[in-house]
Amino acid sequence: MSELEERDTYIIHRDHSQELATFASPESWHRFILQSMPNPEDNGSTVRDREVPAYLSTYKDSFGKLHTTRTTEFPSLKRSSGIWQASSYGKVVIIGLINTRVWPENESFNDRGIQPTPKRWKGNCENGTAFSLPACNKKLIRARVFNKRIIAAGRPIANYDYDSARAFKGHRTHTSFTIAGPPMPGVSHFGYARGIAQGVAPAAHVAMYKVVSAVDLV
Repeated sequence: MSELEERDTYIIHRDHSQELATFASPESWHRFILQSMPNPEDNGSTVRDREVPAYLSTYKDSFGKLHTTRTTEFPSLKRSSGIWQASSYGKVVIIGLINTRVWPENESFNDRGIQPTPKRWKGNCENGTAFSLPACNKKLIRARVFNKRIIAAGRPIANYDYDSARAFKGHRTHTSFTIAGPPMPGVSHFGYARGIAQGVAPAAHVAMYKVVSAVDLV
């Protein structure tokens, strides 16, 4: 095994309120800490025993993994019992997303089996470029764009963007499905892991507010 392969990354915590009087620089302090650890796996107990000034702890860095296809497992939601079932999977809940935009024809926004819009709701959809009122339904109950500041500043709408809530990228359509997407059978990743995909609150309504346009990302 090469020297490079044997190297690991460690995170060192120190008390910034304490002075490092006996060290020429923070770098020399960190170097001393690492050299004083015969066994990094002890989380720095050896260094603490030596009472090094300002030292708190050391942890070996690690890598996290994304599990967006198993979102409901993180809060331990169970379909047959508990808060998920008690909440009727988001029924009559209205989820507002403030960020980019939406592609309303996506199956993520089909409203089959969705309850009518709650009577308390005062919002509606907004006409715009390639976006008309019929694009909304019982799932997507509001879609608005906030771009007057762009127009007032004399900045033109990008030719690949829309002067409406319609998306030029699919990011917010994706994240809104993670939150409130209805059950969609036959979903796969290029044929792998085929099954039913759905959001955490599949019975909820979605209100989309486009506050980021293409010119904001340049």
